Amino acid sequence: MSSLKHAGPLPRDSDIAIVGIAGEFPGASHLDELWPLLCNASLVISPIAQQGRWPASQSTGYCQHAGFIDNAHCFDAGFFSIAPVQALHIDPQERRLLQSAYHALENSGYFLDAHGDVGVYAAAMYAHYQRLDEGTTPFSTSFAQIANRISHRLDLHGPSLCVDTMCSSSLVALHLAATALRNGECRTALVGAANVHTTSGKFRLLCDGGYLSRSGRCHSFGAQADGYVPGEGSVALVLKTFAQAQKDGDKLWGVIRGSAIGSDGGASAFTVPVAEAQARVMQKALERAAVGAEQISYVECHGTGTPVGDPIEIEGLAGVYGAARKAASPLSIGTVKGNIGHLEAAAGLAGLAKVLLQIRHRQLAPNLGAIPANPKLDLKAAGLRISSHLRDWPGPHLAGINSFGAGGTNAHVIVQAPPVPAPCTPAPTGEFFFPVSGHTPEALRQRIEHLLQWLDRHPDATPYSIAFTLACTREHHRYRICVAASQLDTLRTTLRLALDSAFEDSRKAAASLPGPPVPSGNSAMDYQRGISVDWNALYPQKYLVELPPYPFGRQHFDALNAESAKLTAPAEPPSPKASSLLQWTCIPGTGPSLLLLTPTNVSIRAWRAQIAFFQRQHFNLLIPIYPGHDDNQLPPAPFTLPDVADEIARYIDQHLTGPIHCAGWSLGAAVALHLADRHPHALHSLTLICGSARFSYSIPHMLRAFSKEVHHWRELIDLQLGNDLQGKCTLLAGASSQALALYYPLLRSHDLSDRLSSLSTRTLIIHGAADTCISEQECRQLGRLLHSRIAVLPGGHLLPITAAMSLNTLLLEHML
Repeated sequence: MSSLKHAGPLPRDSDIAIVGIAGEFPGASHLDELWPLLCNASLVISPIAQQGRWPASQSTGYCQHAGFIDNAHCFDAGFFSIAPVQALHIDPQERRLLQSAYHALENSGYFLDAHGDVGVYAAAMYAHYQRLDEGTTPFSTSFAQIANRISHRLDLHGPSLCVDTMCSSSLVALHLAATALRNGECRTALVGAANVHTTSGKFRLLCDGGYLSRSGRCHSFGAQADGYVPGEGSVALVLKTFAQAQKDGDKLWGVIRGSAIGSDGGASAFTVPVAEAQARVMQKALERAAVGAEQISYVECHGTGTPVGDPIEIEGLAGVYGAARKAASPLSIGTVKGNIGHLEAAAGLAGLAKVLLQIRHRQLAPNLGAIPANPKLDLKAAGLRISSHLRDWPGPHLAGINSFGAGGTNAHVIVQAPPVPAPCTPAPTGEFFFPVSGHTPEALRQRIEHLLQWLDRHPDATPYSIAFTLACTREHHRYRICVAASQLDTLRTTLRLALDSAFEDSRKAAASLPGPPVPSGNSAMDYQRGISVDWNALYPQKYLVELPPYPFGRQHFDALNAESAKLTAPAEPPSPKASSLLQWTCIPGTGPSLLLLTPTNVSIRAWRAQIAFFQRQHFNLLIPIYPGHDDNQLPPAPFTLPDVADEIARYIDQHLTGPIHCAGWSLGAAVALHLADRHPHALHSLTLICGSARFSYSIPHMLRAFSKEVHHWRELIDLQLGNDLQGKCTLLAGASSQALALYYPLLRSHDLSDRLSSLSTRTLIIHGAADTCISEQECRQLGRLLHSRIAVLPGGHLLPITAAMSLNTLLLEHML
């Protein structure tokens, strides 16, 4: 493209373009969350014990800290057509990289032309997810599966292999992929690596070798360097030759000019690095890149923070880069390990991801852990300086990345900023179709929510580019919507309305048609009926934007940790007993348990929005049905609210393990307070919605206020709860006048105001600003609880219905 402007050396046709990237890191679920973390010099290492990965009886040696990703053992098996029992025995590293690979292909626009001529070059170094003991159900994993699974599930036909050179694995895989592209072995290459801590034994193994930090920090190049902190992560890149990327009109993240790999040989002990060997691969990569050492303005170092390794790496850098620089312009160096830990097999790609973000933002991120500096490192004499604060990075943007394996395999990569394209022609205007889909209704709902959040962050995006990206570069799944809009404001409004829709399976719609599907000429209608639409004809001009990735489901799979399996086992309903006050509705899930306690004469169906939301989060949901409510008969003997609380506590003791969360609404909040007071160790957290320690209004006042609010919100209640019955009727629990006559004295006598200061359960208090059943003073009184915070939402006493989204978000944040 002769119209391209270059801030550095001209990319050559055989150079390697990075056209797509995706990743997850400690503290950053997606790549766009990593840059703020780096800019703010955030440390996201956490205590191992807080994760609850393994029973407390399992030692991790002297290492007490590590970097963890969210939901490491979670996977969307259904999306990839993998049976749950099969997914259980797939290495979590394989699962996480499969999802990251899919996201990277989305980011690259691959599905615009899913040609299949894609090689997969994966990296891993720990295969601890296996069980071969006598007397157990055996299973084992193979590194080959990590790459082969991606090729199989995504129908990719190029070379498929996995590399293990320990900590340099991912850059070695990158080098092999670049070589294959230059040799014409595939048109596109997918490079990826994953690292997940699957056993506590890994930490003991590394502690025995003295590799890990006792201080819980990667003090790279710092005086306190005492070893590294292991980190989890998954990174995937999509690569093409620069010539192919130009031909395809791809957006570029960066260009790899050269790479080299080599070994320490036998010059030192097996795990002790050799400066001369590291220098050789740096020099060879520079030669292949056809640039001088003096042109490189930043190096992302291996920098593990070990007393032996850091000085040797500085010596190698000084011999290649330092010697080529003037004293007034030292080379800036840094490493991402100070922020997120050492991602081991994925460390090289994590460092490359940081460099690509620095290139995109034209800034160098601060390095953590090097203050005070290691006195053994004479950085000034070496012509180097540690990037200690966020600062501008003037071009040309040429960088090196180091990655060294404990067994002596070294890798170095030279990357440059992509050429700046000439200004694009304006995007077409007019009304466009915006197709959005998901493998499940929950996934579709999340995609809409994420798209709305993206639109708020990108007010200058063009409607055409969004429509093109959704229609032409994303796969289309079973549950679908398609909206038309010409302006972003209209698109936002239409998408928000779509959130309240009942999403239908497009396959059923297509199957109901008599004979083969026939396009109607209305693309939106055809799409929602499961009929193929030629989106490429509708959007012939390529305007790719980085929309949010597909929201994979989060079902938990961990075959190794029996204690974890026990903690997440769905609850079984209790055996009926004549003395039982309660009946139970149980909705099993693999996550934590959540008790939902309902108001007087309100059906458990009033929790409909919460049930749907927390089912998507895989919570184990339990809702007791009070005596006299929803067909649960009144007992012959009188009972009190403490009796109900005791009955719930017995249920917890007999049927549940692991963390138990409780959300009580109105009368349910009163029951929840008694539960926390009488059984202080039963609950992990407590949420009181429109609750009170002592009801200040009279019962008639509360009844009138509640009835008035129900009437005010009748249309929304009908919409949310109404099926064959009107919503208001569905909302009520059908308690008889005899039953209600028993509950009113319980409400009047409820008084735990003197006990609040002694309750220790972590509590969230949610109050409706316009609640006329519960006063603001009652809410403030609950604030006397020891570990509590108050959140006020717009609305009255029906917050779980009228402010469901905000309330659900508060609940989830509080519990997790």
